This record gives sequence, C-alpha cells and structure tokens, in this order.
Amino acid sequence: CELNHQNVFELLVAVMLSAQTTDKKVNQVTASLFKKYPTVESFALASLEDLQNDIKIIGLYRNKAKNLKKMAQVLLEEYNGEVPKTRKELESLPGVGRKTTNVVLSVGFDEPAFAVDTHVERISKRLGFAKKDDTVNDVERKVCRSIPRDRWNKAHHQFIFFGRYFCKAQNPNCKECHLYDMCKDKIKKYESKTKNSSKTSFSSSHTVMPYGDLNKFLFEEAKKEPIVFDEDCEELSPAMMKAFKSSVVQRNRRKKA
Repeated sequence: CELNHQNVFELLVAVMLSAQTTDKKVNQVTASLFKKYPTVESFALASLEDLQNDIKIIGLYRNKAKNLKKMAQVLLEEYNGEVPKTRKELESLPGVGRKTTNVVLSVGFDEPAFAVDTHVERISKRLGFAKKDDTVNDVERKVCRSIPRDRWNKAHHQFIFFGRYFCKAQNPNCKECHLYDMCKDKIKKYESKTKNSSKTSFSSSHTVMPYGDLNKFLFEEAKKEPIVFDEDCEELSPAMMKAFKSSVVQRNRRKKA
C-alpha cells in the first residue's frame, strides 16, 4: 500500500480520502493532517470547517471532511475508539464502502480481501478476468474466483502496481508487455506483424513464463523507480500464473466454439 500510515485508524482515514484522487495527493494531505489530528478523539472534536480547510487540495473535500468527523464520532461512541475488524461493522461506518473496507481488512488486519480500484478494474477487464460492462462487485467476485483466497491481499497490490505504472489507462506499455495477447482493450498500441519481426511477438504461449519471470515483470519492471516488496511476494506468482493461464484457456475455448 502506498498510502502513508502508522496504524489502522490512519489507514482508514487515508483510504477514505483517496476516493477520486491519487495516493500521492493523499500523502501530501495526511503528512500534516495526522500531526494536527493524531487521535480518533481529535478528529471527532475537530470543527468541520477546519477539517475541510485541512484537506481542501483533494477532490470532494467537503463530503470527505463530514464523513471523517462522523466516522471518528461513531468509533468513539460504539467501538471504544478502535477500528472494528469485521466487514459488517466497517461498512456501517460513515463514508466507508466496500472498497475501503477491503483495503482496511487486507492491509490493516491482514485478512483476505480484494479491493477493486480503478487500476484493478482496468487490468481485470483488459486481461479477461471480467467483462467490459461488469460492475466493480462483479470484477471482485470474478477475480477472487480465479485466485486462491490466501493470495488475494498480494494479488490486489500486484494488479494495482501493474496498472498504475505499466498498463496505464491512456498510455499502456503494450510493446513491453508479456501479457499482450491476453489484452482485450482496443487501446492496444502495438501489433507484431511477423514472427521474424525485430519487435517481440507476444503469443498466448509466451504468457506461460516461469513464475520468477512473471513476478519480476509485474513487480519490478512495472515500476520505473526501484521498489522493495516483502520477501515472500514470489509466493504470489504461481497463483497469478494459474489465473492468467486459465484466462487464456477460456478465451481460446470461446474462439473455437
């Protein structure tokens, strides 16, 4: 998770602020916000006007400020100032929907959950895990069906980083993509014309690469700047590979039908 936080409550606040804005912008806001309001109590007691001014540089700041204050008040009144650990309780908090709940469960409590943001939705649809007109809930359900439950948390971040830094919405790096043949998006920028072309031809068989190579491609090459992940992130690769292979097989079956 690229949202800066020191505890679960700060994570919850940061995710609530992240709707329709970038993590970078949220981190700019929370750098001073968490110093001014270091506790649940301080958020609950803050004036709405002050909160709005403190987060004014991000979108929907009026509504977000209102939800932050109400959320903190509910935590004090009903949960002794602690962030609840169940989906039902989290989704009952003001301003907290399914995506925010999934992030808090996954990142904050290390519970299996798969949050679908704009990057995850785009990648899932481009690679055939979901249909173009599927809702966010449809995407979540279908991707979770393809990936083992104990790997959802890391798969979520793998999809995000791949979409954020490599398979971008308007300028995807199709030429370098090892998953090119799986892509169903009309925005595809590169088409290899011959097998002997100087450019790499990506066939469906090419997507069946060694687990380590896929891990390196999605986790390292997808980001321009160096980044360090958990040492056990490689455990994700077999699950992702299985999901990718399954998608290719299903697509080929539909073509033959």
